[in-house]
Amino acid sequence: MRYESDDGPKMPEFPPPKWKTDVLESRQSQVQEREQQVMTSPQSTQGVAWATSANPMARQQQQQRNKQASSSLLPRRGTVGVSFFPDDEGRLVISAVAPYTPAKRAGVRAGEVIVSVDGEMVGGGSPPRVFELLAGKEGTPVVVGIKSAVGTDKMITFLRSALPERRRNAASR
Repeated sequence: MRYESDDGPKMPEFPPPKWKTDVLESRQSQVQEREQQVMTSPQSTQGVAWATSANPMARQQQQQRNKQASSSLLPRRGTVGVSFFPDDEGRLVISAVAPYTPAKRAGVRAGEVIVSVDGEMVGGGSPPRVFELLAGKEGTPVVVGIKSAVGTDKMITFLRSALPERRRNAASR
């Protein structure tokens, strides 16, 4: 017996079914769109870890470059330091006030209602939209109308600030 190849007879190659190529192309385009969104997002450098050298001098230089790059790429975002939720009536009720924030320093309390932000009435508004109105470039002012639990209205001008990092446990210092 005589064999032409060790592999045996060749099987014909068929292209994949059309539905498989459509699904793959669709998934690839979704991935590319998401990558584009992530890269153009203001938070795109948050959570990025940079590799550092074992050489202390090179590590120090890299850390300086990283600080310069992160500070020059994105403006620092600030907020007033409140968490809120829509109640059954559509009002935005403050659920928590973060410590060491402009809202805490101004005496804002949980249970109060956000009525307006920079003159725009927000009753019945979507929480993400109101969050965007409250957030902005660090150090810029925002005027917030608040109704207290006893029914008094107040307008407070806050200077947006970055949320403080969580305080370390005193035992770990």
